[in-house]
Amino acid sequence: MRQIRAIFIPRSLRVLFVCSLLSLTHACGSSDFTSDAGAMDAPAVSDVATAPANAFCTTKPAAAGVSDLSGTWVARIAGAQIVNALGTQMHNQVILHLLVTMSQQGSTVVVDGKYCDRTQVSLDATPLINVSIPDAWAHSETPVHRIGTYAIGAEGFPVLGFPPISETFGAVLASPTDPLPTSPSDPLVIDQDNDGNPGITVAVTGVASGTLFAVQSQTTSINAIAVAADRLEGALTFTSLQNVLDSVPPTLAALYALGSSGADPIVCNSSFAMVKLPQSTDLDGGAVDGGSLPGCEWVRDNEARLFP
Repeated sequence: MRQIRAIFIPRSLRVLFVCSLLSLTHACGSSDFTSDAGAMDAPAVSDVATAPANAFCTTKPAAAGVSDLSGTWVARIAGAQIVNALGTQMHNQVILHLLVTMSQQGSTVVVDGKYCDRTQVSLDATPLINVSIPDAWAHSETPVHRIGTYAIGAEGFPVLGFPPISETFGAVLASPTDPLPTSPSDPLVIDQDNDGNPGITVAVTGVASGTLFAVQSQTTSINAIAVAADRLEGALTFTSLQNVLDSVPPTLAALYALGSSGADPIVCNSSFAMVKLPQSTDLDGGAVDGGSLPGCEWVRDNEARLFP
């Protein structure tokens, strides 16, 4: 399991343990979120993204001559979140790694692949929580499919853009706009991580100990530029919702309902990057470091090298 070190905190702040648990920016409590905005407990923080000085969240200039993005890539998506409860704020970042192939015809790009890893880290100097994303979910190789564009933008260089897309985990909905289930017995709920529990399981250890079973929905969009022939960097925007279906012990679900959370208003605290793997044409062929291109296990072993 991927863990965050914890220190003791008073009982009155235990709610914070439960509001910052699941992958990629989940709304906590009543889930009163709209696109790019959310209701939060004091201290108030706007969930409306502020305009960054650099719209692509990179200090590197756009590379010249990068016209075709076809190939196999490892992507890193990092979503920053602020959790508010009882007058206290916590900051965390959920980091997702994906292995994908990208094909391009004209200005249209198509991405197909899978999530390889999910990790949560604290952005606070002294982390106050101990959260574990079990390997069953962290390493669940759920598929991803996106269609976007790579075309000359107003800035005068090509921009990779993926419009907002919604993904649901732990439930199968007829439409992304359908409400998330609220009961583990709802027939729409699935065991996403195949661990025998409804939805997705996240473990909490330390002052508040137990497990949560939840369903999640996230919407993301991306704007990025090629900073080298084999690297893209850019900005990530997102909204998210979740419902806790059940917990062990039941008091964890009750604590969860008391807090709220939303996307960090500092836009570039969330980011997107992609690294192209050499001599690769699909997820089953090519070469990396002189050998055959491996799958998600290789990605997990090389995350720090790919994204230092």
